[in-house]
Amino acid sequence: MRIDSFETHKITIKMKPENLSFGKVDRVQYVLVRIQAGEYQGWGEAATLAGPSWSEESQESIKSVIDNYLSGTFLRKDTKDYYKISKLMDERVRGNNFAKAAVEMALIDAYCRELGVPVFALWGNYATSIPLSWTIANNDEDLDAEEASLMIKRGWKILKVKVGSLPVEADLRRLRRIREAAGDQVSIRIDANQGWRYDQVVSTLSELKRLRIHFLEQPLPKQDLMGLSRLASLSEVPIMADESLTDLRDAVNLITNRAASIFSYKLTKMGGLVKARAIYEVANAHGVASYIGCMIETSVGTAAYLHFASALPELEFGCELFGPLRLQGDITNRGVEYGRGEVFVPKGEGLGIEVDQNRLSKFKEA
Repeated sequence: MRIDSFETHKITIKMKPENLSFGKVDRVQYVLVRIQAGEYQGWGEAATLAGPSWSEESQESIKSVIDNYLSGTFLRKDTKDYYKISKLMDERVRGNNFAKAAVEMALIDAYCRELGVPVFALWGNYATSIPLSWTIANNDEDLDAEEASLMIKRGWKILKVKVGSLPVEADLRRLRRIREAAGDQVSIRIDANQGWRYDQVVSTLSELKRLRIHFLEQPLPKQDLMGLSRLASLSEVPIMADESLTDLRDAVNLITNRAASIFSYKLTKMGGLVKARAIYEVANAHGVASYIGCMIETSVGTAAYLHFASALPELEFGCELFGPLRLQGDITNRGVEYGRGEVFVPKGEGLGIEVDQNRLSKFKEA
């Protein structure tokens, strides 16, 4: 169906605060994209944390790029040509993966609604629910242990702890308390968000092994490929690449240099479902395990990630698609559903969620 019109909306939603290596985050800024193709609507989303802090893109840049540059690549095109449009976006605009991902998400949502099928039907379906990790980021030993105990009582079996904004020894004390509170049967992972130096990581490896840490996510700056490679050869705790992985070239470099044994998939950082799927195929063929990260999406973005996750033949480490649980509000009247330590893949047409215009207006910015 031909795309007749589109809209972009800026919204901000407060969230449960998280202490990350680059600062404290207590709200998420979004750009929502709505396209109209005949009688069918499609929705897409890009989420950013505290402006251009996690990536180079911001809410303002994403909206501007879509409105002024990407719109010419998809208006009056057919939604079934989302592959061609993805390539055209790359030809017309360098980088700006978050903006491209939001557009592609909306295109595929509308196309699948026209077909009357869920998005996962384009690639297959291997799972109806995904094991769910919960992130702990209080920077307080007592609060961390209390939250770990609470989430385990609620059915969570996977916890991920944010480190890197405190001295290393303080983070290790937090991890000891969390392991004590969690017991032996819970998977604990840690994420430094590029916040550690090489020597700091090396100094923690024996203790991380003793604490049975399941993986160490992005300990070094994203450009330090050789550092990651050296760590991967030393560490018995698997290294996961996140910020270092944004496209297929990054994936090949990480694989060639044996710099990570796990990849974190985020649709926005990779430019959308099509590109993320291509990266997965290469990584899986080379024995690199998979995990689904997030940028604290609403039910719109979370649903897209879930369709992607459910279509992966192997997803060894589960996901962290808890955005709607951490946000103080959502924009859908039929959103993502959760169980005890799991999240369910939407089954409806397209993304399987419905945006509520009244709720969207509540969070909308000028």
